[in-house]
Amino acid sequence: MRPGYRSAQMSENKFRSWSLADWPDDVYPNDSLRARRVLRVYRKELMSCGAVSRVGRELVVFADPYIRWVKSKAERVQNFKVAANEARKATVDEPAA
Repeated sequence: MRPGYRSAQMSENKFRSWSLADWPDDVYPNDSLRARRVLRVYRKELMSCGAVSRVGRELVVFADPYIRWVKSKAERVQNFKVAANEARKATVDEPAA
């Protein structure tokens, strides 16, 4: 291994872990208020995959397992149809006044 290679590789990930109160803006769901909701709904699932742990009274999120968990959920979103996002032809049912 080259000298300094490991430290350069580790610095690519901006955050290795963070607390719920210090949620990074560039990590889904982008703020601590929404993150509380995600953690409340998926707490058991996140803890079982090693993405979240309790350190004292704080919930701490670990970057690598959390990223893997988010990616596993993102696969379902690609095929999720939302009426507002569907490509549809514009139709005009009423004559112009």
